Amino acid sequence: MPRCPGSGFQTPTHTFSTQVFGVPSVRTDVALPKTRSVANTVNYGNEPDAMQLLAPSRSAERGVGDEHYLKLTTRQEMQELVTEAGIDLTGEDFDIVFRFAADADGRGEDRCCLDTFFRARHAVLAQSLAVPMPF
Repeated sequence: MPRCPGSGFQTPTHTFSTQVFGVPSVRTDVALPKTRSVANTVNYGNEPDAMQLLAPSRSAERGVGDEHYLKLTTRQEMQELVTEAGIDLTGEDFDIVFRFAADADGRGEDRCCLDTFFRARHAVLAQSLAVPMPF
């Protein structure tokens, strides 16, 4: 059988291209649509992973997603959430935690997200008890 004298159609290994081919599987470059459609198969990066599907958190079972923890809320809305959750924070303690959380969010507004509020609450409790922070 005759052999080909050339190197054939091999891809050169010594050249590296910076050109990107195709579309990324997670579309962070496209804005989320306002309404979700079953026919839309685009992954916007907000899909649950395998761990969240196999062992969902208690809040996910009740319909509270990650986006709810990161939504900015006003002082009054946060006070209502804390009261309805049964967390005992007096007016002065709530004001301290809320100011700390609003400063930590760094948006210059009198608003903070629920996640930052609870982190600020843990920080204030750790300072008052002189306990090192776990995070």
